[in-house]
Amino acid sequence: MNDDLLDKISSYIKKLNRDKKIKNYYLKKMKGGKGYNAVVLDSVLIEFIFSIVLLIYLFIQTNNIVFSIIISISMFIFILYISYFFKMQKFTKKIFDINNDLSKKKIMKEINTFTNYEFILYVKKALEKYYNVSFIEYENDIDLIGQIHDKIYAVKCIRIAQDERVTTRDIKSLRYHMSMMGVEEGICITSSYFVEGLKEEYKNIKFIDFKKLLSILKEVDMYPSKDEIEEIIISKYEEDKNKFMNVKTHIFSSEKVFRYLFLSMTLYILSKTTSFGLYYRIMAIFSLAFGLISIFYGVIYEMIIKKYIY
Repeated sequence: MNDDLLDKISSYIKKLNRDKKIKNYYLKKMKGGKGYNAVVLDSVLIEFIFSIVLLIYLFIQTNNIVFSIIISISMFIFILYISYFFKMQKFTKKIFDINNDLSKKKIMKEINTFTNYEFILYVKKALEKYYNVSFIEYENDIDLIGQIHDKIYAVKCIRIAQDERVTTRDIKSLRYHMSMMGVEEGICITSSYFVEGLKEEYKNIKFIDFKKLLSILKEVDMYPSKDEIEEIIISKYEEDKNKFMNVKTHIFSSEKVFRYLFLSMTLYILSKTTSFGLYYRIMAIFSLAFGLISIFYGVIYEMIIKKYIY
């Protein structure tokens, strides 16, 4: 029973910690590196200072401390609520933008790992869901064939890097093979973008660039979900944390506890026998502090915090 309760408490704490990591990531993106605790502290501090100033002003004007405290506390709560309401609206919009950016990068990374054929299959799946029709694989310069609203469409999929562009030459090749097949309507879909003027020049071809592809993926539920985005954020957090922990482990390892404590004792003894006693005592305190931190890190952190919280 106690183990079950401890596991539930541990799971709850881990969930809270996970949610805090995600919020911290969003806030650092929004506030130029400032973390969750710093943002909350800054906000509450400003509102608290305003309430104290208001309290002093009201007391000077009314000479009634009870009235001044009640009004100041009421204003503090009201400002907190209003501030929270407007900040949450802004926060939600910013989260939406950040999630879109992470989703875009995830899809770009995924497409970059595809072969040309895998990209065709990826597009085929998206178009079939989007138009609610079946496409069949074809040959030569036509990748897919499908019927949309009583019209036959020839589909060309072009997987290229984001800094490259689909040119007139690519579209002329598509048009040539369309005419050879006797197909009048076409779709050209790319993982990048098109050069200017193609859409105006070729009216019988639907151009789907990366931006339009993203909107299609959203509509057909092939866009990264909220859980997937949060996993990306947690993964980024863990990568940064591991880098930091590697440095911390090197400095505050449990193996170095004896060295720090021995050095502290040695420096303290030397401080009694030298004219630079104050300097040696200060260094002894620093060494002792490192030793105590190493004990905390090696025992309390590794055995308790890391096990039940992280």
